[in-house]
Amino acid sequence: MNRLSILLLIAITLTANIAVSATKKFSLATAEKSYKSSLARINKSYTTATRNTSTKYRKDVHGFQKKSKRAGDLEKTLAAQKEEKRFSNENSMPEEPPIDLPAELVLAQTNYSKAIDKAKLDKHKNIIALTKRFTTYLDTAKRKMVAADKIEQAIKINAVIKKIESSPTVTAAKFALADSTSEDEQPNTQNPDTAKKPPEKEFEIIRYSKTIRAKGNMSHNWTATTLRPKKGDIIKVEASGNWVGTWHKEPCGPVGYPSAHPSASKIRRDVAIKYATLILKCGSKGRIITIGKEKTFTCDTSGMAIFLDSNILPGRIHRKGCSGNIKVAFTIKREKA
Repeated sequence: MNRLSILLLIAITLTANIAVSATKKFSLATAEKSYKSSLARINKSYTTATRNTSTKYRKDVHGFQKKSKRAGDLEKTLAAQKEEKRFSNENSMPEEPPIDLPAELVLAQTNYSKAIDKAKLDKHKNIIALTKRFTTYLDTAKRKMVAADKIEQAIKINAVIKKIESSPTVTAAKFALADSTSEDEQPNTQNPDTAKKPPEKEFEIIRYSKTIRAKGNMSHNWTATTLRPKKGDIIKVEASGNWVGTWHKEPCGPVGYPSAHPSASKIRRDVAIKYATLILKCGSKGRIITIGKEKTFTCDTSGMAIFLDSNILPGRIHRKGCSGNIKVAFTIKREKA
């Protein structure tokens, strides 16, 4: 064997030994535990921020009540007392403040909503930053495993990367950050003489799933999702499973009952849609869309949360005896900016 062959053999051996040595230090279980721990700290920080915001709002309302009492203002005192009781029960803000709400309380509600929105945005930014660092770290480890001929371990690492990137937590964070970007950006313009062919549009695919349980969310009202699609998104909804409606013994799928009990027609949300059909709306005041087993539509609004429900009026009386659940899967095709 000549000198060049010997040197080449030594180099290959050293490279393989380095790759194997690097993989010995890596533990997938430890890495996942570290990621979950960091994720828990982010959620804890968000919980603390929202709790502090709620505490401040309570103090602001109570302070306004005491000030109104000292001033002898009955209307403002009663308004503050009413708001204290409402917030104590709901711990949230209404979509719009009541018309007769004093300006001081309207300002307090606005400041509360801004603080909560900022806390949410910070949480989602931190989740995306953490996930990006972690998946980059895992990708590096995966490559080292392949170089060390540890293919099975590389496959496991790759599965964890995909699981994390498609998790509901990360998906929700991506949606939230996409919604936070300005929609008033100026479109790119090109000289028609130099741009004879427009560039092809690029899309990203976002997946999400939600289960409506008849003895949970379905017992009362609409089930909220974390989805907040943008205008122009192409949304495909697919549903599977069965549930049982009031007065019925046999279950039906997401398409509802073809021939429902005579009394069921009186308790439908939308009389034009079959009883117990899966329905959807964008925003709390959006129009009802029939989904059934499958539906594809283009979103005509931005920033509105998607809600799901069965075509049955809300309330325990109307939904007495309901059971079962429907799993709903979303595939959203969004044009890249």
